[in-house]
Amino acid sequence: MTIDPRAAAYYDNAAAVNTGKQLFKQYNCSGCHSNGGGGMGPSLMDGEWIYGGRLEQIHQTLVEGRPNGMPAWGGKVSDPQLWQISAYVRSLSLPQTLAAQNGPTPSQTPAPVPRSAEQDTGWTAPPDTTNDFGATLKGPD
Repeated sequence: MTIDPRAAAYYDNAAAVNTGKQLFKQYNCSGCHSNGGGGMGPSLMDGEWIYGGRLEQIHQTLVEGRPNGMPAWGGKVSDPQLWQISAYVRSLSLPQTLAAQNGPTPSQTPAPVPRSAEQDTGWTAPPDTTNDFGATLKGPD
């Protein structure tokens, strides 16, 4: 299991989660994921993470994209913004976020992602099929 050291700054970081929430809207992630409840894309509010639920795994999904519709955002969106979106996406399934639900959009009051969330072993990519978490694609500033 690889833990990307860049992820550490985004755990227990309410500001990153709230910025990620704004970026999620700005980049129209809701177009596929609704307000996190799923639609054309999978739900982000349950405990099922197809490609892993640690921040670096979510970040990698955003950077590289995934088969069947998830576009690659690496090189198109700045890396710090991708980390912020990752923190917001991970926050959507937290019990604290779900408990703050006021109506059909629980994603409106996201909780910071606790460090304990990195203990989720999640999904592991087959060898040589994905980046080493050290590569950074330069996006707009």
